[in-house]
Amino acid sequence: TVEVVQAVGANIFKINPAAFALTIGVIGTMHVIPKIHPKIPSALVAVGGATATTKLLGLSATSIGALPSGLSAFTLSMPTLPPVESLPALGGTILLIYAMTSAETLLSCTALDRLRPTSYKHNPDQE
Repeated sequence: TVEVVQAVGANIFKINPAAFALTIGVIGTMHVIPKIHPKIPSALVAVGGATATTKLLGLSATSIGALPSGLSAFTLSMPTLPPVESLPALGGTILLIYAMTSAETLLSCTALDRLRPTSYKHNPDQE
């Protein structure tokens, strides 16, 4: 915490003005858009606007992290089965995901039943 404040203080004059302006623009957009229309996804508008502004104005703001460049091109092909040796490990993972999604579905239905009382009640014994 003290080290963070010292690091910020030591580097405050090294701030990239374009990145700082984009940051202020993103924060402002995320606060203003919900007040204009609450159904508009403010984060999407803010990040999309910042990206478009950077590209259109040729700003010198770098993105966070390296963009992947060595990925192979997308190809459409039939899925293949994994090797037989990996099936036991996959079985445990599949069972865990199934159990978690089943519990989430049941809990969501129960929460919705309590949230808005209607004549319809879900039956937890069937999916």
